[in-house]
Amino acid sequence: MNDVREKMVDDLLQSDVLIGLNHREVIALLGQPETENEKELVYLIREKYGIDIDPEYTSNLHVEFDHDGYVMNCEIKK
Repeated sequence: MNDVREKMVDDLLQSDVLIGLNHREVIALLGQPETENEKELVYLIREKYGIDIDPEYTSNLHVEFDHDGYVMNCEIKK
């Protein structure tokens, strides 16, 4: 399932569908983020655990807004 989510995010980024949307439109399309503020929404893509309680690996979609409140950049951060 996680691989599917990563592929979906890759397709989303390549299509630039989020660029130019406002805060409300992104949430309507993607749902509630893990964290948010006026400048950025962060969505969990993948989290992998080993034997410890801390994740060994995480990847997140970061959606960044310009000063007018529209998406200017989206990227995956690991």
